[in-house]
Amino acid sequence: MTDAAAECLKLWKYLESHIMKSFPEKLWQTKLDAAGAKHYQKAGANNWESVAALMKSGAKFITDNNATLTTGGMPTTYTTTYTTAKTTYDNLYKTFLTAQQTQQEKRNAKINANNAAHKTLMAMFKDGQKIFRNAPATKARFTFSTILDLISGSGSTTLTIDIAPSTSQTIERAIANSPIINIGTIPVILCSGSSPCTPTTGTTINAGSSFINTLGATLTFTNTNATTPAQTTIRVVRP
Repeated sequence: MTDAAAECLKLWKYLESHIMKSFPEKLWQTKLDAAGAKHYQKAGANNWESVAALMKSGAKFITDNNATLTTGGMPTTYTTTYTTAKTTYDNLYKTFLTAQQTQQEKRNAKINANNAAHKTLMAMFKDGQKIFRNAPATKARFTFSTILDLISGSGSTTLTIDIAPSTSQTIERAIANSPIINIGTIPVILCSGSSPCTPTTGTTINAGSSFINTLGATLTFTNTNATTPAQTTIRVVRP
């Protein structure tokens, strides 16, 4: 729509020039108004209805004043070019209007489909709760929240860890195979589990370096420096 409208505006400005070359100055405003000048400002702001009105007025003016415009220097090919641009735009505009009219219908159809799916799921959950009433672990699966978690996942987030000098910090819910990045200025010692480790027993991540988490969901970060804080980032499951 935008490109087609821009082409229409360009061709109408050519028409403006042809009018000013073909009629005396005292008639310019009257002729421009007849050619649709009052629609130009809104059309220039991508008001689609105004673009259509501008081109319609311009086409009628060309038909009604073709001889005078041609005498004034309008090229013989201009009318065809103008008509083609108008037709292209009009077809796009009709499609746009049709889409607007059917948008609400499509939205309502989607809502109805979602409601029908939800109704079916709730009936299944109700049956599952009854069938597995004596199997708590299986029964727990027949809930909407459980199915939603299976489909969408619980989500994850990037956590920034600040480790004070000569301390350790344990992190839970770390995501496997995600990068652990040392964004501080000193090395960090990493180990699996909740107990601190040493450079000998753990993995050292130097400043500006990264390490792919293959150590599990519970990790402990240790800063052995006695004066400078350390800092890393890690992906964890959002609670």
